[in-house]
Amino acid sequence: MPCAKFGRSVSVLALIGTAWINAQVSGWKQKYDAGMAALQEGRYADARALLETAARSGDGATRGRAAYGLGSVCLSEGRFEEAERFFNEAKATLEPLGGPAVQLAVIWNGLGEVYLNQTRLDDAEKATRRAMSLFEGAPEVHPCMFLCRRHLAEICFMGQDYAGAKKLLKELIADERTFPNESKGMLGATLSVLARTYLMQNRLAEAEPVAKESMELQRQFGEQSPAYADSLVLMAGVYRLEHRLERAEPLPRKALKIYERIGDPRDVFAYRELGCESATEGKYLMARDYFEKALDTARKASMTERVTSTLEKDLVSVQPLVAGNRRR
Repeated sequence: MPCAKFGRSVSVLALIGTAWINAQVSGWKQKYDAGMAALQEGRYADARALLETAARSGDGATRGRAAYGLGSVCLSEGRFEEAERFFNEAKATLEPLGGPAVQLAVIWNGLGEVYLNQTRLDDAEKATRRAMSLFEGAPEVHPCMFLCRRHLAEICFMGQDYAGAKKLLKELIADERTFPNESKGMLGATLSVLARTYLMQNRLAEAEPVAKESMELQRQFGEQSPAYADSLVLMAGVYRLEHRLERAEPLPRKALKIYERIGDPRDVFAYRELGCESATEGKYLMARDYFEKALDTARKASMTERVTSTLEKDLVSVQPLVAGNRRR
């Protein structure tokens, strides 16, 4: 569950995607631009409709780029099998046309993110390194190279190599601060990964300021953006672990409203945080209800086994406490 865990790259991919546009293809350019802008704003249904229109073009390059856009929509919605299919379609369409290496690199990076979400860590690393090798041939530093570097840190994190993740993240954060124009607003998402790394090491004092900075940076995408909602859930988790529930409680509720407004399946993580907070307060029946809601939502959204198994464990852990309360 890295999109939620690590902050979003979808808004960045939308920005990167616009750089592919051939200005001479004005009709498609308008559809593609509008579709990617809708994606950036979290308007997934609008984005899909616009990009599906672009995908009906008779031009192969247009179809390939639209397939990439549709893959990005599916990725943002947590529909990873569909995202993989669209990214592979884009790659298969554009490779024979001899498209620019940067275009193919962005697609490889998208595949890497799909594999990361599916916990296919070996495949994720191979795809990410393939993307990086293509970016290295670009005449200037490409924004997506920063994203690839973050994915390598995420791979370390998910493999429980927290020291390795921290090292990569610290180096990346330093470069993103030095080159803000090139990194295209990715610092907030990178900081969220570092905050989670600190949390896994129980280094709460270090996690809090990093999570706060991440939250403020993600706010730049708008207070109704899914990236900001993700950061609210992260910040709530930090406060909960610090036993500052009065600060934690409003945040996942605010995130939930954002997710529900746009139909984002990552509301699962807001429900889970509410369940964890309820359990911490000894409100076990309420916690069970939130965990059940999260698990039901995750199953309906066909989320990965890693997500559903975690929620199942949450639910199992709280059931005896609910029964104990009833006996009293």
